[in-house]
Amino acid sequence: MRWQDLNKEWLREEYVSKHRSLSEMAREAGCNRHTIKKALKHLGVPIRPKEKNVDPEYARKLYQQGVPVTEIAKMFGCGRETVYKKLRASGSTVVKRVNLNREKLKDMYLVQQLSTNEIAKRVGCDPSSVTYALHKYGIPSRTVTEGIRLRGAKIHPELYDEKWLRQKYIEEGLSMERIAQLIGTTSSVVHLALRRCGIPSHPVRFRSKGPRRTTLPTFPERVFITMCDKYNLPFKYVGNGAFWIGNETEHLNPDFIATNNTKVVIEIFGDFWDSPLFNRKIKRNHVLTYRKAFYKKWKWKCVFIWESDLLREDAEQFVLELLKRELGESFAPKK
Repeated sequence: MRWQDLNKEWLREEYVSKHRSLSEMAREAGCNRHTIKKALKHLGVPIRPKEKNVDPEYARKLYQQGVPVTEIAKMFGCGRETVYKKLRASGSTVVKRVNLNREKLKDMYLVQQLSTNEIAKRVGCDPSSVTYALHKYGIPSRTVTEGIRLRGAKIHPELYDEKWLRQKYIEEGLSMERIAQLIGTTSSVVHLALRRCGIPSHPVRFRSKGPRRTTLPTFPERVFITMCDKYNLPFKYVGNGAFWIGNETEHLNPDFIATNNTKVVIEIFGDFWDSPLFNRKIKRNHVLTYRKAFYKKWKWKCVFIWESDLLREDAEQFVLELLKRELGESFAPKK
C-alpha cells in the first residue's frame, strides 16, 4: 500500500487523538510503519520521539486509579504500546477487559462487520481490549486483507459493486482516472477493483515514436467521427472497449459499429502499427486478413479504412464513395 492511499482523517485521529503508535497503525492498515510515518509527515503531523521518559511508577499509579491507557499515553506524549511496556516492566498486571458478553461481541464483529476501533468507540474502551476479548472468546480475527477490503467497502462501496464498475468502465467507456475522480480516490485503487472483479482493462495504444500513450480516439478516428457528424453517417465509436465481438477466448474490439440495426463495423488502420510491412512486431489479431476472417466468421460486415486515406486531400469524397460501394445506398451521406 502507498502512503497516498491512506485516509487523512484516519491518520490524524489514530495518531494525534488516540496516541496510537506507528506499529499499531501499520498492523491495522496492512502496511509498513515507515509508510504511516511518511504519510504523517506529508500531512504536517509532527512525529513523536521514539523513546520517551515514561515514569513506570507514576504510570502504574495512574493505571491503578482507573486512568485509561490512552490518556496516560497523551500525558507522556508516547504511544499506548510504550505505556503497556512500562506497566509490565514495573510489575503491574495489565488486565484488558471489555464489558461485552460473547454473543454481543460476536454480533458486532461478525454480523454487523464493525472494526475493533468502532466496537471500542461504542462501548467506551481501548481497541486492544476488544482484540483481547475476541481472542478470549475464540472469535476468529480478520486477516489484514479482509480488514483492508472491509474498510474499502465502507469508504468506496462503488468499487465493490461489479455491476456499477462494468457500467462505468465498459458501457460508458470511462477511464480509470475519470472513475477515480467521481468517487474521490486514485486510479491505482480503481485498477485493483477492476482486477478483483475480473473486468478486462481498456486496450492501450501507443504513438509510433516514443512510449507515450495516446488518447482514444486516435487522430484518424477523430477525422472519421467528424465525417460521421457532418454527413449523418450511422456509425458510433466503440474503440475504447465499449463493444466486443466474439466469445471469452476469441474476441475483437472494433473501432466503429453501425447504429441502424445492421451488423456492420468500421476499422481504422494505422499505416505503421497495423501494417506487417513496417511493423515487424505486429500481433496476429491486428493483421487485416485475420480481422476480416474473424468478422466474417461472426457474420459481421467490415470496412477497412487506412490512415493515409483519411489524410488525403479528397478524403471525404474517397471515404463516402468507399462506404457506398461496400455497404450500399443505405449508408449514403445525408446532409
